[in-house]
Parts: sequence; structure tokens; C-alpha cells
Amino acid sequence: MTSTDTATRHAEQHDAALADDARLAAATATSDAEVSESSKQRALRGKNLEAAVRALIEPVVTAAGFDLIEQRMLRGPRSNTRLQLFIDRMPGEGGVVVSDCAAVSRKVGALLEIEDPIPGNYDLEVSSPGMKRLLRHLADVRRFLGLRARLTLPETPDSPKRTLIGTLDSCDDTHVQVSLEEGGETSVCFAELQRATLDPTLEQWQRLGEQLLQERAAREASNDASDGDTNSADVPSGDDS
Repeated sequence: MTSTDTATRHAEQHDAALADDARLAAATATSDAEVSESSKQRALRGKNLEAAVRALIEPVVTAAGFDLIEQRMLRGPRSNTRLQLFIDRMPGEGGVVVSDCAAVSRKVGALLEIEDPIPGNYDLEVSSPGMKRLLRHLADVRRFLGLRARLTLPETPDSPKRTLIGTLDSCDDTHVQVSLEEGGETSVCFAELQRATLDPTLEQWQRLGEQLLQERAAREASNDASDGDTNSADVPSGDDS
């Protein structure tokens, strides 16, 4: 074999190796894209499912006299879905008690059994929002004036996403006035917030706990009074004897 033939063969082998490398790189890129797309699709399906479930159950919660403060769908043990609902009453109507959660759980559970929107098995949990609760309405802000909160503003073309921490001072029909922990005051449009949650200090936590207990006690007393009136109505008067 001449030196020319040897050089040609080496060149062909080199070109074949480059072609194999290119095919491998293309296959790897395609595989990565497919995995990435699959992850995006799963995330999208998750968001769509959460929105669909909320749209289904929120009217039931509202009809029962409660506000669906927050809904979470988590992956539980044995790959079961954990559907967590946090409910509350409007300010002035008393706090949520155990019987309220049980009543909402029965109504929502019955609807989910019929509509069956959640694939596979799921566990339904209904509870009050707790102290680090979501502030969903301006009425929630008014209810908890004087407490520390976290207000998250979304990213915009002019500023990055940021979270304000401070005391809720006041609010009107659109804006919330906050005394910032870092100093100074600011006013933010409530509708523009990405998320708003209570973040009480230890002292505020204790005071808030007492407030919630008082609301709960008032609610339980109201329920007992209603049950007593119902029972009284069922007792024969004896006038017909």
C-alpha cells in the first residue's frame, strides 16, 4: 500500500469518527430535549390539574360558608396525592372549628368521588390556615393589621422579584401601607402582589394565638346555641295532651 493510500484511509477513518461523534451528540441532545420537554409537560399538567381541582371544589366550599384560602397538591406516601385545603370564615364570623373542617371535607370528598379529577389515590386534608397564613383578600389584611407580614412583588422589566417584610399599618380599597423592618414605609398595590403571608413575631404569635382561640370559642358557642335551638324545636310542648 502506498503512502497516498494510507493517508486516504486515515482521512476516511477520521471522517467516520467525526460523523459518529456528531450522531452521538445529536442523539444526546435529542434525548436531553425529550427529558426536558417531558418535565415541562409534567409541570404543566400539574398546574392545570391544580387549577381544575380548585375550580371544581371552590364553589362547594363557598356555598358551605367558607373561603378557600389556599389549596396544595403534594406527593404523599405510596405515591398518593395529598390534597390540602385551608379554609376560613370571613372576618367577624368567628374562627374555623373542627366540625367546620369535617363538614367541608364530607362535601368536597363526595364531589371528588363523583367527578374523579385526580388520577390514582389521594388523601384529602381540610384545616384552618394557621398563623403563617396566606392573605388572600384585603379583608384579611384589615383583620391582621399591626402584625408582621411578607409581601412578594413579582419580577418586572424594571425591577427583580423582591419580598418586603414589615408591619401591616393600614389599607384602603387598593393599597397596603407597610412599615418596613429595614426602615421606612411603603405603599403597595395589593392586586400586584404575587403572594402575601403573615409572618408574626414571637410576641405577635402569642397575641394572634389568643385572638384565634377567642374566635374559635365564639364560633363553638354559636354552634352550641344553634344546636340547642334546633333541639328545643323538636321537643313536644305537651299542649295537645
